[in-house]
Amino acid sequence: MILHEKKNLLVLGCSFTVSEYKTFGEVISEKYDMNLHNLGIEGGSNFYIQKKLIQFFGKNPLSRDTFVIIGWSHPQRRLYWNNKKKDWFNDTNHINMKETDRFKEPFIHKTWTYKERQNFVTNFLNSSFAENSHYIEHIISTQSFMELNKIPYIMFNSLWDMFSDGKNSYQGKMVIDIDWDEIGERPNLNRELWDNLVDKDTFYSKVFHEMIGEDKSLWYSENDNHPNDISHKLWSDKLIKFIKSVYV
Repeated sequence: MILHEKKNLLVLGCSFTVSEYKTFGEVISEKYDMNLHNLGIEGGSNFYIQKKLIQFFGKNPLSRDTFVIIGWSHPQRRLYWNNKKKDWFNDTNHINMKETDRFKEPFIHKTWTYKERQNFVTNFLNSSFAENSHYIEHIISTQSFMELNKIPYIMFNSLWDMFSDGKNSYQGKMVIDIDWDEIGERPNLNRELWDNLVDKDTFYSKVFHEMIGEDKSLWYSENDNHPNDISHKLWSDKLIKFIKSVYV
């Protein structure tokens, strides 16, 4: 088992990778006596996940001793550089909210009004084709980085899946083939990228959020469907089984 051979476990993702409860990363690292590096963050975007991955290995040349698990977030989440804070900040669609402090002084240098933000969104955002494109390119470039540096890994979707039926509460109308008409191609470029360039062998096809579903015994609380300790344990079991099948 490859996890027995590694000293470090790096986990990246959104709020489905961090919790007050024992997370799947903690369960796996304890089971295989590994040092856990959990860089997940609430509201984390895929841009953030990829950036933190590269920064981690840039600062820590631990590739030979590290196994990586990536839980991709939702493609509609974005990452901005804040010149006031001198740091990155993740946007969980606050750009579309009329009442939010994320785009007001003193959080940023100059308040970005709701009207100004809506003009920006209308011109440049809210395209399912573009959001799917970013998402797939994150996967492809991350897989290339891992293989180039000989870092063993798996990845999965925490919230969202391009191939689900669209009934997932995080899904909306983002499935891969809905955006065909945006660029007038059938099949569109995103479908071709997914089919031809994504390594499916290291991509666990199940979605963490869908495993939890409507079973409130797996919820963080009565009104919060984030994973609790039971669901994290169940997910860790599934991931371990998948890792064993990939790294025979």
